[in-house]
Amino acid sequence: GYYAYNFSVDDDYLVGNTSELLTYNITISNEGDVDDNYTFQLFGVPVADDWDVEFVPNIINLAPGETGTVKLEITPDNGTFSGVYELTLTARSQYHGEIADMIVQSGRDNETEWKWVNSTGSRLYEADNTTWTEIDFEPDSNWTLAPAPFGDDDLGGVDYNTEWTGNNYAYFRHIFYIEDLNDYEKDTLSLNMAANNYGTYYLNGEEIFDDLGWGGGHYAQYWNEEIKFNSSLLKEGKNVLASVVRETGNTQWFDEELVSVTPKSSAWGFQPEYIALKLEVLPVYAFELMAPIDDKAVSEDEAWDLDEGEEWCCGYANWTYEFDIWAYNRGNIGDSYEINVTLNDTVNFSIVDFDSIIHADFDEEVTIGLTIVLNPSVTEFSVGEFNVSVTSMNSTDEISLWTVVKARLY
Repeated sequence: GYYAYNFSVDDDYLVGNTSELLTYNITISNEGDVDDNYTFQLFGVPVADDWDVEFVPNIINLAPGETGTVKLEITPDNGTFSGVYELTLTARSQYHGEIADMIVQSGRDNETEWKWVNSTGSRLYEADNTTWTEIDFEPDSNWTLAPAPFGDDDLGGVDYNTEWTGNNYAYFRHIFYIEDLNDYEKDTLSLNMAANNYGTYYLNGEEIFDDLGWGGGHYAQYWNEEIKFNSSLLKEGKNVLASVVRETGNTQWFDEELVSVTPKSSAWGFQPEYIALKLEVLPVYAFELMAPIDDKAVSEDEAWDLDEGEEWCCGYANWTYEFDIWAYNRGNIGDSYEINVTLNDTVNFSIVDFDSIIHADFDEEVTIGLTIVLNPSVTEFSVGEFNVSVTSMNSTDEISLWTVVKARLY
């Protein structure tokens, strides 16, 4: 007997919101000559997010020639960054077996050397410039050869071989050679990545996986991702793995391996399929406002800068004050905010300056500055109320919040 099957997905691109149930409908047919139980696997789900992923049913039994349906149900959690997520779906027969052959070993296992360079903060290469991922790219003298793993602390007992520190982008390239492509014709490749934080990964200039724009990121583990794809991207002779990894905190890690997987079913000409799925999470715009100090009182002596015993007469108040208002981006995408400030008493108080527009990235806290001044006409117990309104500039719905800060003379 032998096993073989074919499966498809009705719609491979779904769009929805966080906390919304999204369903891919899968059809699978038993094309072998034995009764078989099939399960499904999904790769590429963000490890930092708590997505609810379920196959219904989780096992399906089919007789030879029989067709059945399975639902893949995914609910992205509230913390999921807005964007398009690339997933890979495959099915497994109960008789499945495979032989793994290492093409590029990890630094953990073999101190594999990579050419690398890191920035002092922002990107060295813009996102749309991928020339550094191509086979013929010639790194300049800033790129150095060093063994993986790269990091600044051990990872579960695995020590780094090359120190990588700082809040920056690091770029990596590893050259390897394939003597005979026929050796991999029926194989599946698995690119396995351990990274802190997020990155984009390439083979011969072709993007294999990207979580660089996912926001929250993740800690490193062996492995954060094991991405399966077709061996057709390999070239006879020279090949290159290239990766860019960004760390936004103070703990770095990078290691990688490339494995060729040969299914035992290749003996009778069957190769498991891998279907690319996309799931688009729509943007959610939300924010909070807080004024850590919302009431500032100043005495007459402070306002007029009087010496002890000197009486308040008829000068000009030189007292100014800067209020800080904190805005927290609680949505799942970066947003810009328009700020307006109104004042109840324009005789005794004036607005000097304030931030009229401010931007907050995903999960970022930003500070809105407001500077006010007391006018010469200010009197004892005068109270100035400054109404600070903040409006999302990117949301299609009007989202506005306001807070009031007060200045007074006593």
